[in-house]
Amino acid sequence: MPNLKASSEISMERLHMRTTFDIGNEAEGIVLGHYIKAGFRVCIPFGTGGPYDLAVDTGTRIVKVQVKTATFERGCILCKTRRRNANYDRTMRRYEKGEVDYFAIYCPQVNELYGMSFEVAKVSASLRIEPTLNKQEKYIRWARDYSWEKHIAELKDEWRGRDSNSRPTGYESVALTS
Repeated sequence: MPNLKASSEISMERLHMRTTFDIGNEAEGIVLGHYIKAGFRVCIPFGTGGPYDLAVDTGTRIVKVQVKTATFERGCILCKTRRRNANYDRTMRRYEKGEVDYFAIYCPQVNELYGMSFEVAKVSASLRIEPTLNKQEKYIRWARDYSWEKHIAELKDEWRGRDSNSRPTGYESVALTS
């Protein structure tokens, strides 16, 4: 007779194994929630394989946000800003200008979010939290300079700059006809 307890434990282990899709979905959910808490409207593009995960309405424009999950190693938040090549599933390529406006970076080990513009992060999005062992300061990209609060403030400053009487576009009700 099979050991049912051992069998159910194995099933539970398989149930809780995290795939890269699970990890990405967790990060996207956390980022989505934080944009909403900050007062933005957020859209999720239909389908998979697009260059960005979220479309955030700042009130003046829609910004394309790619969510990345980072790791924490040796005092740094390490994040790859590459995407799968649509034609060759196993190869990676850099994002191109126009595909994404911002990278929202979630690091579960430190439970922090960061925001970086495409122009700053188009090659790499590694951020330093702890000082270097050799005390190097030059060419260091500090995490504090890309905090979530600074990212949100940048997007809100853009919104505040618009005419206070104007209504953000895209919110009008549209009747569906058959």
